[in-house]
Amino acid sequence: MEQTAVSGNLDNMAMKGLEEAERGLTIEKNQWPADIDEAGNRYVEFVIGGAEKTLLVQQISFVLEGKICYRIAYARGKDFYPRTDMGERQQATDSTDKVVLPVNETLNPGERLHIRLFPWSTKADKDLYFKIKEGTFTGVEIE
Repeated sequence: MEQTAVSGNLDNMAMKGLEEAERGLTIEKNQWPADIDEAGNRYVEFVIGGAEKTLLVQQISFVLEGKICYRIAYARGKDFYPRTDMGERQQATDSTDKVVLPVNETLNPGERLHIRLFPWSTKADKDLYFKIKEGTFTGVEIE
């Protein structure tokens, strides 16, 4: 069995309930409600996979800017069930965070792993923006 270390960018971003603006990502109509937890219909999604070889996804990482709370989860398939939660921040801070999360999921040829970041704000807010930058994944291809 041959193994090759691989890495890639998380660059094919899709959004639901959010929009891209000059200052970053924000909720549609830029009116954040005061929430105490994630809203399942508001997220940023990245997809890994669809390769011709078996891929063990070991970790993802990205830089997050913005004063938001979030939960990050992954699942196989578009229905996003069952899902595995990987990390969260329940108190918003002004800091820029380098987020590194273990995944350790094996994708067979053609399978895809959907990774979603669910943002929320604990106070009603206008002009709340966030950015996800330098998104990458690391893993091992197995032949």
